[in-house]
Amino acid sequence: MAIEAGMPELTNRHDLIDRYARALATAGLILDPITAMMYQTTLSQPATTDLGNEFLAFSTDPETKAD
Repeated sequence: MAIEAGMPELTNRHDLIDRYARALATAGLILDPITAMMYQTTLSQPATTDLGNEFLAFSTDPETKAD
């Protein structure tokens, strides 16, 4: 799973991954369902929504992204 590759501390913690994914999807930050991100063939496609991209940009550099 791609998430486990990036965050080894979540290996075999599918309960947490699912909980976090549902929260992010409910907030409109990622596409639903998260399971699409788990497969190699979909790794090249974005999993974040426009709102998620804006949040990531802001959290990376809030000084230049503030309106």
